[in-house]
Amino acid sequence: MAAVPLGIATAAIEELVGLAGEKTPYRSSRSLAERDVVQSMVAQAEAEVRSGRAFLREALDDVWSSAERGDDISLRQRALVRLAVINAW
Repeated sequence: MAAVPLGIATAAIEELVGLAGEKTPYRSSRSLAERDVVQSMVAQAEAEVRSGRAFLREALDDVWSSAERGDDISLRQRALVRLAVINAW
């Protein structure tokens, strides 16, 4: 279920970046893409989405490795997967 919000967030960032080069706020001569605050906010969003995806992948890879070895999934592993999923939302 975490893949859906991560995908939506990625698509939203891509759409915003596409629009930012074309849109100029009312009474402004600079496009959204030329504004420092917009660049900063897009960068922050990109970092959060990529961090969330990396955290989820790491937690799931760990669980998958344990399962392939035939090991039990530990309580800590379960907690980290749950935390990664919640973080992705």
